[in-house]
Amino acid sequence: MDPSTPMNFKAHDIIGGGPDEEWCTVEMKNEGKARNGMRYDQTYAWCVRWAKDEERIVQVRAYVDSGLVDRIVEGNEH
Repeated sequence: MDPSTPMNFKAHDIIGGGPDEEWCTVEMKNEGKARNGMRYDQTYAWCVRWAKDEERIVQVRAYVDSGLVDRIVEGNEH
């Protein structure tokens, strides 16, 4: 990634969660670019599991546009 545009996750929606729910989903976006100038505007969905009776995350399942990741990697291999 281009160091002038570091990863900057911005949450735009949280689904679920709360004191009685173990899981929630966090939808996030990142706007950036790769070293070769390709845009890397990615949308993420993280399914987050919280420790019971604690305020800490114990598991994350992250979902992204893998096609975009492939294009970025292929375009920046040199």
